[in-house]
Amino acid sequence: MSNSIPDDLWYRYQHTKARYHEAKLLARAAATQYVDFINSEHRGTKPCRGVGFHGLTLGIGKLKRDQDYQCYFSVNVSGRPHRVPVTQSRNLTESWQKAVAIWGRLHGIRQKDIDTKMKTVPAPERFKELRQYMNANEGKSIPVDVLHHVFAEKRLELEQQNSLRKVEVQFSDQDLMEFQNSLKQDIQSYRASR
Repeated sequence: MSNSIPDDLWYRYQHTKARYHEAKLLARAAATQYVDFINSEHRGTKPCRGVGFHGLTLGIGKLKRDQDYQCYFSVNVSGRPHRVPVTQSRNLTESWQKAVAIWGRLHGIRQKDIDTKMKTVPAPERFKELRQYMNANEGKSIPVDVLHHVFAEKRLELEQQNSLRKVEVQFSDQDLMEFQNSLKQDIQSYRASR
């Protein structure tokens, strides 16, 4: 150290420099924790329940004492978890989006990351696997009809695909050719009558 710099000033400079480096390391550690939180499951997540990130899991259970089993998403926060059931009035996608919105709000997640997670709706088969796992390994006796609302979107999608196929099958190539020829004749007769 030079004699021209007072000891007090040198000490404050070194202290400020150390605090800067500490803040930089803490910011890097916080960013790493955040990325891990939104991209990996908690190590304590039970089998078949994880959705790929901390704080949100799949569940099947009785949400009230006298109710039947229901499939739900559980937003896990210290204290009491928030459960978002899949119901007749709120399908799998809507329930997922509501759960992700709650998850984002309660855990302070950036909107950009919330929007990304909303697009990754778990397949309904995940609840099927969870039911099978709980029945086989946890001594539960969850009936298969608990999956009814979870698969409602998939059933609707299959019905729409089948109805499109029926429309496609109704008209053969021969039918379309005859229809085209008929239209050509109608056009020619219209032109001739003018």
